[in-house]
Amino acid sequence: PGTPPGGASEVAQQLREKIAGTVHRCDGQVLSVTASFGVAGLEAGFTGTVEGLLKAAECALQRAKEHGRNRVESMVPAPLSA
Repeated sequence: PGTPPGGASEVAQQLREKIAGTVHRCDGQVLSVTASFGVAGLEAGFTGTVEGLLKAAECALQRAKEHGRNRVESMVPAPLSA
């Protein structure tokens, strides 16, 4: 909360890199783990709903998966028109 959209994307990017760079072992095997993130932020004057914000984050996550996974995608939902 209170983080601008660009800052939130940077935090997600740092988390993604940390996850990808961590060595995981299971039954003597080294496993590779990656993560994709969908980030949504609000612009000043946004009058939408929480559901709209969550949908924007979900769409950003889907876009990350479609564009190769192990990445961060972000979007800012459009304000509702009057």
